[in-house]
Amino acid sequence: MKLHQVRIQRSVFDSVPADERTLLVLLAHVANELNVLVRLFHWSAASSDRSPIEERGNNVLVFTVIRLFTGKLYEAWKLLKKAFFASKLAKAYESELETTEQASLQYLKRYFKKNRTR
Repeated sequence: MKLHQVRIQRSVFDSVPADERTLLVLLAHVANELNVLVRLFHWSAASSDRSPIEERGNNVLVFTVIRLFTGKLYEAWKLLKKAFFASKLAKAYESELETTEQASLQYLKRYFKKNRTR
């Protein structure tokens, strides 16, 4: 497992506007939650010698983790809509993204615009 640590001095963090600080903390939290769910999925989906009953129980676990993961992705999208796109942050930062990142963002916008969610 590779851990990434980002150190930000308190004075620098405090100098960032409140809406940007909030978005940073929330996105970091979402990233951590998604990372945990991905690891749980890989762990639970790993095959090993199981009895038929254990296999059924494991399948329930795998599908539960998948549902949690998809729900967390939708929550992340709602967070982006509210805290990024609906604020001035999108106008300030979207043009600063690399071409591939802009394309990914456009893909997400098109995907969720198709009313795939309830």
